[in-house]
Amino acid sequence: MTSVIINNIVTKNSLQTLNLDIPVKSSIISSTLNEAYKVVEEFTMKIAVASDEKTHLTDFVVDYLEKAGHTISLYGPLANNDLPWTLASEQLADAVATGEADEGVLFCYTGTGASIAANKVPGIRAALCGDAQTAKGARWWNDANVLVMSLRATSPEVAGEILDAWFTETVRPDEVATIAHLKVIEARHTPK
Repeated sequence: MTSVIINNIVTKNSLQTLNLDIPVKSSIISSTLNEAYKVVEEFTMKIAVASDEKTHLTDFVVDYLEKAGHTISLYGPLANNDLPWTLASEQLADAVATGEADEGVLFCYTGTGASIAANKVPGIRAALCGDAQTAKGARWWNDANVLVMSLRATSPEVAGEILDAWFTETVRPDEVATIAHLKVIEARHTPK
C-alpha cells in the first residue's frame, strides 16, 4: 500500500494535514493523484491581494498563498495598475464584499490607510495585524475578512506567521451575535 500525503492544506476553517491511504498500483497512480488534487481544490480559496506598491513583502505573500493552492486575484500595482492606496483598497474590498473573492490580503506603508479605506465598503471587516496573535484575535472575535499588513513594519518571516494564524482560525461561535451588531451599526449610518 502507498500513502498519498498532502500536508498543510489551508482552508477557510483550519490548517489540516490530510492523510489519504489509498492502495496504488503503478498503472493507476495518475488517477489516484487526480483524486488527491480534487481534495486539495475543495480546501482552496479565492484570495484578493492589493497594495499601493509592489515590494519584496507583497511578492512573498502572493507566493505563499499560491503555494498553499489558493487562487489569487491581484489589484493595484500588483496587477500593473498604478493606483493610490485608497482605490487599490476599494477594489479589493469590493471583490470580497461581492463574493468575487473569499477573503483579502491588503497592504500599504503603515497599513492604517488601507484598513480605513477597505472598511468603508459595507460588509468588510478589515483588520491591521502586526503579529500572529492579533491575526488570531481578528478571526476569533471579529470574523475579519480582510487581513491588512504594513509594508514598513512587517518582515516576510512575521508575514508568514500572520498568514498561518489568519488562515487557521475562524470566528468563535459565542462571538457571532456580537459581530452581527456590526451590520446594525452599518445600517444606522448608511444614508437612506
